[in-house]
Amino acid sequence: MPLNSWMEIMRRVNYYMDSQYNDPPIASSRIVAENISWKPPDIGWIRLNTDDMSKGGFIAGCGGVLQGENEEWICGF
Repeated sequence: MPLNSWMEIMRRVNYYMDSQYNDPPIASSRIVAENISWKPPDIGWIRLNTDDMSKGGFIAGCGGVLQGENEEWICGF
C-alpha cells in the first residue's frame, strides 16, 4: 500500500477527531435508530470504521479498525 494512502487515512482520522470536539452540541432528545451493515471497499481500497462514546463531561473514548476488500483485519486502534 502506498505511503500516501496511510497519510490520507490519518488525515481523515484527525479530521474526525477534531470535529468531535469542535461541533456545538445538538439540543435534541429524539433518538433515531438505523440498521447499518459493513460493506467491503472497492478492490484496491481499505475501509476505516470508527466508533466513539462519551459518558458525561470529559470522559470519552474512540476506536476503529481498518479492513481490506476481503474483510481481512489490517489494524485497529
